[in-house]
Amino acid sequence: MATMFAALDLKPGVRLLDIGGGWGGVTQYCGARGVHVTTLTLASNGARYIQRVIEENNLPGQVFLQDFLNHEPKEPYDHVVNLGLIEHIPNYRHFARRMWDVLKRGGRMYLDGSAAVEKFAVSSFTRDYIWRGTHTFMTLQDVLAEFLYHGFAVLDVVNETRDYELTMLEWAKRLDLAKDDLIAGWGEQNFRVFRLFLWGGTHAFKTNALQAYHLVAERTTSPGPRPSIPRRFDQFLRNLR
Repeated sequence: MATMFAALDLKPGVRLLDIGGGWGGVTQYCGARGVHVTTLTLASNGARYIQRVIEENNLPGQVFLQDFLNHEPKEPYDHVVNLGLIEHIPNYRHFARRMWDVLKRGGRMYLDGSAAVEKFAVSSFTRDYIWRGTHTFMTLQDVLAEFLYHGFAVLDVVNETRDYELTMLEWAKRLDLAKDDLIAGWGEQNFRVFRLFLWGGTHAFKTNALQAYHLVAERTTSPGPRPSIPRRFDQFLRNLR
């Protein structure tokens, strides 16, 4: 959170859009420092929890149960944060366009996510037991291309693969230590599924089969070339030569 806070140069009174929300980490950290956080989430339980956090701690913020693609703010936000959500947004073109629309000029976006070199390179185990639907690890090269196409200046790209490896390793160790309690509460199948997920993920980050990055991009005054589909196809053919 501290890295994101510094990268966006957040200050009291700044309007921040948090896409995804999770369990309100951004709301709690930034709200306690005077930042007004608007959270968008598709999880009703998460929305209720974040609303309770706002009320109980008297934080400057609000939460909406809404898809960010349909979000129409009365005025653009100062900055946007997206932590671990890009893996669930496969259409980077739509995402970049919406980011341009909801950010003011000079506004920054902080994006953090796990990545793979190939898009949709997701194992059947992950697809069946962990992340169903449109989950795909971020392909950094494609995300960067769309931001550049849509008039963003890319200010920073940081490799966080080692951080993700160590985090998942710690989660896996704690899971093993709590084995008996977890099986009693959630069943052996759920325990085994998440044990495979955490130890497998640790290995994937350690061997660079998966990567992780955070990037910071800034909305400029130019909307960028936003190439048409025929032009994109022409570029694709040129890259094959």
